Amino acid sequence: MARDKSRYGLTLITVLVSLCLLATGIATLFRVLPVLNNLSRRSRTYVSCSQLADRVFQKVEEKYAASGGPEVPDYLEGAEPDLPGYTYRAWLREEKEGLYRVDLEIYWQRGGKVEKRSFYYSFRRR
Repeated sequence: MARDKSRYGLTLITVLVSLCLLATGIATLFRVLPVLNNLSRRSRTYVSCSQLADRVFQKVEEKYAASGGPEVPDYLEGAEPDLPGYTYRAWLREEKEGLYRVDLEIYWQRGGKVEKRSFYYSFRRR
């Protein structure tokens, strides 16, 4: 029984189909890469905002939650040195006796446009 040699090895059609599939995959990857980069940059921005908000809330509670501490101001603003480009504004108001609400807005600049994200927090003065 003689073996048919045309069944073994790569044929030209197999190589062409493989190259076509590879080229399609690479083209798709290059189209998706900018979208993934934009999503990654946006998530880094949101993580930085959340970290800054957490720091601000922690500082406010440490400074103003103690009953013998300073009087709670109506407004705070500032920036963190290790997060350049981000600034914050916080409005503090007493909702009930000893219960304060903090409305925090964080600002940053992306692409020549100022963007903002809002956070809310409450603390009780002991």
